[in-house]
Amino acid sequence: MARILLVEDDEAIRRTLTRGLQESGAVVTTASTAVEAIRTLSTDRPEIILLDLGLPDGQGVENVRTLRAVDHRPAIIVLTGLDDERVAVEALKLGAQDYLLKGETDAEQLLRLIRRSIQRNRQTVQLEHQRDSAYLAATREPLTLLPNLPLLLELARQQQAELRGQQALVLGVLVLDGL
Repeated sequence: MARILLVEDDEAIRRTLTRGLQESGAVVTTASTAVEAIRTLSTDRPEIILLDLGLPDGQGVENVRTLRAVDHRPAIIVLTGLDDERVAVEALKLGAQDYLLKGETDAEQLLRLIRRSIQRNRQTVQLEHQRDSAYLAATREPLTLLPNLPLLLELARQQQAELRGQQALVLGVLVLDGL
């Protein structure tokens, strides 16, 4: 099963979820604050984070933003006691894979959701990697990784548009291609 980081400040919920997940074969690490979760992310490599939105040192979707900034690779499932669709949508926009109301999901549903979230997240990370590689290949010289001519011209056009009407230094470029 998966390596899970459970970030939950309620000890009873943390114990219940940990026990159920470990019985299914998951390796569970726990944290009760955002600071502990950040510390854990710097040493462990969880596949998924079950994240409470109401922590003593962080509230709401900012918890998603904070953990995403530390490590964008793990999938995140948000756990909350609030039935607020706006919060769910905002958490998803920030990179959470799913959103659960505490106490409304049984162990089997949670495990299915974890598996689906991990798979979806792997696909997302793979697509992001492919996009970044394609962009790098399209905009950089292969040997030096310096910007290629189309990128330099686009950057010059953007700079020209920003400086339109202002005094600016003009730089000319001589391209000796094929030598």
